[in-house]
Amino acid sequence: MFTLIKYGNTNTYLIHGASGNLLVDTDYAGTLQGFYRAIKALDIKVGDITYILATHYHPHRICHAHANEVFL
Repeated sequence: MFTLIKYGNTNTYLIHGASGNLLVDTDYAGTLQGFYRAIKALDIKVGDITYILATHYHPHRICHAHANEVFL
């Protein structure tokens, strides 16, 4: 099962798995507060995210991965 987290220009998904939950892609730098609002509206907590996968490299997307690392 997966959840679409729509909060910006990127399709971000949380894939729910037996060993944890995988966040696939994040949006641009400066959208972290929108991300927090979107997951709150979906009743997802930052602690529910076990892994983060960036399907391709963009320097502007690294900030979310780093922010989640800091807050987890």
